[in-house]
Amino acid sequence: MELEEKKVIDKTSSPKQQSDKEWKIFIVDDEKSIHDITKLVLSDLIYEDKKLTFLHAYNIEEAKKVFNENPDISVVILDVVMEEEDSGLKFVKYIRDDAKNDLVRIVLRTGQPGLAPESKIITEYDVNDYKEKTELTSGKLHTLIITSLRSYCELLDSKKEQDVIKEQAQITISEKDEYIKLIADALPVLISFIDKDETIKFFNKTHQSWFDIPDDKINGMKIEELIGNDAYEIFRENWFKAVSGHTINFDMQLSHSSLGVRNTNVTLVPHTFFNEFRGCFSLISDITERKQMEENLNFLAKHDVLTGLHNRAYFDTYIDNAIHKAQKENKMIGILFLDIDGFKRINDTLGHEYGDILLLSTSTRLKECLRKSDTIARFGGDEFMLMLESITNIEEISVIAEKIINAMSKPFLINKQEFVITASIGISVYPKDGVDKDILLKNADLAMYHIKERGKNGYQYYTDDFFDSATDKYGIENDLRLSLIKEDFELYYQPIIDLKSGKIDAVEALIRWNHPKRGLLLPSSFIPITEETGIIIPISEWIIRTACNQIHELQKNGFPDLKVSINVSASQFIKPNFIKFVTEILNQSGIQGKHVQFELTENILITNFDLTYTNIQKLKEMDISVVLDDFGSGFSSLNYLSRLPIEGIKIDESFSKFVTTDLRSAAIISTITQLMHKLGIKTVVEAIENTEQLYFVSSCNCDMIQGNLVGEPVPISKLKSLLENYQHPDIKSIKNPNAELSSKS
Repeated sequence: MELEEKKVIDKTSSPKQQSDKEWKIFIVDDEKSIHDITKLVLSDLIYEDKKLTFLHAYNIEEAKKVFNENPDISVVILDVVMEEEDSGLKFVKYIRDDAKNDLVRIVLRTGQPGLAPESKIITEYDVNDYKEKTELTSGKLHTLIITSLRSYCELLDSKKEQDVIKEQAQITISEKDEYIKLIADALPVLISFIDKDETIKFFNKTHQSWFDIPDDKINGMKIEELIGNDAYEIFRENWFKAVSGHTINFDMQLSHSSLGVRNTNVTLVPHTFFNEFRGCFSLISDITERKQMEENLNFLAKHDVLTGLHNRAYFDTYIDNAIHKAQKENKMIGILFLDIDGFKRINDTLGHEYGDILLLSTSTRLKECLRKSDTIARFGGDEFMLMLESITNIEEISVIAEKIINAMSKPFLINKQEFVITASIGISVYPKDGVDKDILLKNADLAMYHIKERGKNGYQYYTDDFFDSATDKYGIENDLRLSLIKEDFELYYQPIIDLKSGKIDAVEALIRWNHPKRGLLLPSSFIPITEETGIIIPISEWIIRTACNQIHELQKNGFPDLKVSINVSASQFIKPNFIKFVTEILNQSGIQGKHVQFELTENILITNFDLTYTNIQKLKEMDISVVLDDFGSGFSSLNYLSRLPIEGIKIDESFSKFVTTDLRSAAIISTITQLMHKLGIKTVVEAIENTEQLYFVSSCNCDMIQGNLVGEPVPISKLKSLLENYQHPDIKSIKNPNAELSSKS
């Protein structure tokens, strides 16, 4: 959002009876940053010599409380998606239906690109505007608030006039006609009585301002003469319906004296006297702004907000028509699934502004490569779908695909910097690769991922081999889901050794899959698929539950201080109910928090640092310790590390493997250990496979080690025996003053 360092003052008309010193602006959003920047942008805005004051709420229940305590709120700036996808809409319903407040102006906005509620819903919920958060620059936000305040003032005036109407209902009969005329003149709608000959017999002053015609000219004028021939055709058609005794409502366009053509809504109420039709009362309202909003919402429903291209919803509908047409004409269709190579890296490292500019530039280049008959849509993120119709030869598709690859390989200029970007395109062809849209899209997707695996920057037609590969992947996914139900998984436990005592400090729980056909599988063969499909969440829950139950049973059988270390996926750790789940597991299993340790990969820090910090702090309050696993292999930020309340780190095996042959690896382990000790953080070195590694990490004063040299993973059935008899000669020699440590390190 842009910031403009200037005071904005608007002195257009406002209600004379408004005496408050400030306008109340109510911001409802679950993101604090939105509150802060909105307040910052609007802090200097002055309307009718009155400043803005801001009220804040971060959820719907809080919003209701604040709203009830402040009945004089002028404008509500409301987020659509908060606790639920329709939280904002529910609060609109509360304001209009439960609180019975029709005055306050409501501005809906959302931070999720492409998310556009159906126009029917927005219209029914009576909101005044709908914007993407990225649309609301400083200037636009100023304009929006001024427009909303002006509308609020007009409605406030109108309400006061309606209150006057209620008061006038008590006046004497002799004054009634005069006051009715005054009231009609005060209302912003065009009110008239048109007799059975279509002659205007009564009208309010809005007619004069609308048509710029003197009163004596309007009185007695035919309705056709007043509204013009084009509008009269629509009016006449509905007039005949009203003559039959029915109240009729319809839309038509009228020319305003100064505003030009306006969209209006007309209501004709028939008047009869002793069952004889005498004419109709006509009420005409200006609905131009509402129509514009509906058109905007209809556009958003079919288009991508950022690029203006068609969205997936439109593409899914249009492709059906294209297939039907191709079938009749005996033509082919090319479906091109394009993905920008390395887009996530640009978005994550340089920011969304760079990513958005790249997406806009990409959409421009793609349109330049296509024919008029072709269709392009943005499916979300950096994925674009292209449909080439009326294809008679597959070579036509290749020519366009080659053209796109060449166009995408030219440098992109983003904020005065040049970036070399490439794209990968997967292609499926109707009817060769499928006659159904879902199959065609899926096959184009498979082809795109195939070219990604082959090195990117190119295009690839679909072949049946891709399906076989995907089917195998799907088969593993299906087997995983079945194994979850049948509990075909098993935990092995590998000891973590304290170098000072030579004893087992903890055991790490490691999952194994007893596949019904492939036998015992290690995590590397199936965990990546669980992460792609989301199965990692229930599997992680099974690991935590099973490990806590099994270790607690061992504690009751002679090992009361045994501690278990459990790997937790990033997707599970940042789930809203994770802490609640862990609490339930501790209560159900009976294990104490001090005997549980969670291992997190350091890349979780860039997923959601604030939530990660909060959850680690909550776990610490439960006496559960947290260590960072695979330290040094990913996002190693000392800034973040120093702020986290963690117990220790596990140095990645990529360093420990080469400590005896690579001076850099040795220096890294030594330096990390010294630094961690200064921070009060313990170090564990993984993958210790030989005595040379053992002696070296010991000389660096590492706290603990883990690896096949000092203890291989064992099933729960053998863990008790391991705990009872554990003793390692090499660790014992390190503790012995006469050991040959100096010569081997």
